[in-house]
Formats: sequence, structure tokens, C-alpha cells
Amino acid sequence: MSDVICKELRRELFEAASAAAVVKIVRHNLRRAWHEHWGADALYYIARRSTTSTCTKWACDSDVMELAERLKKVMETDAYDGLEYFGVLLNGLEGLRLMGFQEPEDQRQVLQRSISKIHFTRCSYKSVKDLARFVWLAAPAHVEGLQSVLQEVRRQQSKLEGADVVLVVDAMRNRTLKSCELSLLHTATARLRVDHVVSPLKATDLLKLIEGLLETGTQDEEATRVLGRNLLTRRNELQPHELQHFIRCFQKTGVSLENVWGHVGAQTKRKGSEVVTLQTFATQVGHEKRRRETHDVERTSPPRIVQDVKQSSF
Repeated sequence: MSDVICKELRRELFEAASAAAVVKIVRHNLRRAWHEHWGADALYYIARRSTTSTCTKWACDSDVMELAERLKKVMETDAYDGLEYFGVLLNGLEGLRLMGFQEPEDQRQVLQRSISKIHFTRCSYKSVKDLARFVWLAAPAHVEGLQSVLQEVRRQQSKLEGADVVLVVDAMRNRTLKSCELSLLHTATARLRVDHVVSPLKATDLLKLIEGLLETGTQDEEATRVLGRNLLTRRNELQPHELQHFIRCFQKTGVSLENVWGHVGAQTKRKGSEVVTLQTFATQVGHEKRRRETHDVERTSPPRIVQDVKQSSF
């Protein structure tokens, strides 16, 4: 298949609005224009644009299963161990992992081979997002030599976004942490103190962050407040059992949900060369939003109609 067609298919997959749209593209091109580059993207987008329940259903689809089998054979070779195709390798492995087609132990050999060929400590690779994804894949697979990757991620700490922090924290869960790993976690947690880093995340990712920080013992009070504020704002996105789990987890942090908004009243804060005033409001009794009832709306009286045309105009 030509590079032009492959590039066009990758663009279509990137612009697909849902997992169903991605599967439609896969069914149309799987047997007539197959290439592992767009195949890795397709499985990754199916996993990332699905919910937990729909992801399980897509994993039972015959075309998605064939796509996964083809990617498994490609990932077993060493054709994508180099720096040039590192993104393709990550997309394929992450898609297989998220869809449940492979476990971390199944990918250990591929990841070990990759980490031995790419020199992260020489700063030859610049994308901290890909490095965070590699950490998420390699940590549960017990890949040796992961400390060099963690050091490079910590060196680029200022570029970490919310999604990167989710991957790093999730990778360090259920793991005996070393000093370099603890240092990275504290650095990543500090990034969560800023609202614009946390606000783009989904509610389920925020809940996963709170769980991960509790398990690793690296929770930060200010970061916990930011996570709590964002989760309370978007609590409607959570299922009832997830909301109850969030309340239980937050109680373990030692920060009260009532205090995540800070002190009530006006406060001044320096922002660069300016001094800004921040106003925090608290809900008062009687100010809550009430359901509108019939008697809350006053009905207007009908216009008077008289026989005299001149009098009816008054």
C-alpha cells in the first residue's frame, strides 16, 4: 500500500468522532488496504474512544479481533523498535492492552527489546507524552532499566500534562517504589496543583488519580483540593457507585470535601506583576436551586374586550 493512502487513512482515523466510526473505517480497509501503521492507530482509537462496557463489546467484534491478531504478529518482530516508529509501537501495544487482547507479561519481551535500543538518557527522544506512555506500559511488565526513562520524564517535568500524570501515577500503583520513582511521583503530583492541567481530564481519570496517589502515598494537599473541586463540578459524569467510591477515597486523603473550595470571602493574590482579587462563595441555606412549581409563576389576566372600539384601546 502506498504511503499516501496510509497517511490519508491515519488522518481519517484521527478525525473519527467515535469508536463506531473507527470500526467502520477498519471494516472497509482491513482486507483491501492493510498497513500496520494505521492498524495500530485504529486499535488505539477504538480503546480510547470507548467506555468500559463498549470497549468489552468491541473486543468481541470479528473485525476488531482480526485487527488485533495482525498487530500481535507485527509487534513480535523488531521492525518497530527504533526511534522512528516508536509512536506506532506505543499505539499498537496500548491498544492491545486496553482492549484486553494482551496482558503486561505478554508485552515484556517487546518492551525490553525497545528500551535496550533507544537511549533515553541522551535526550535523543523529545516527546515526554510518549515516554509517559512507555512507563505506563513497562512498569507492570517489570521491564529492567526503567529508571533511565523515569529520569528523562523527570527532566522534562515542566511539559507534563494532566493525561501524562494519570499514566505515570497509574504505572506506579501496586509497586515497591524506589527513590527515583518517588521523586518523579512528587514532581508529577505538583503539576496537579494547577487547574488548567486537571480540567481537561475525564471524571474517571480524576478518580483514578485520587486512588493512585493514595496507594503510592504521595498525595499533596493542594493537588487533592484541585482534584476534589473538579470532581465535584463534574460529579454527574460518574455512576452512582463511582460517586460513592470517590467519597470514600476522598475521606482517606484527610481533606474535607467542604474545604476544597478554600476560605470563603475575598482574597488578594499576586499574579505576575499584577495583584488580583479572588472571591469564594459558599452555598447558604435557602439559596439552593429549587424546582419550579405551578404556583411560582403568576398567570397574566386576559385582555378586556368591550363593545366600544374607542374604549377597548385604553
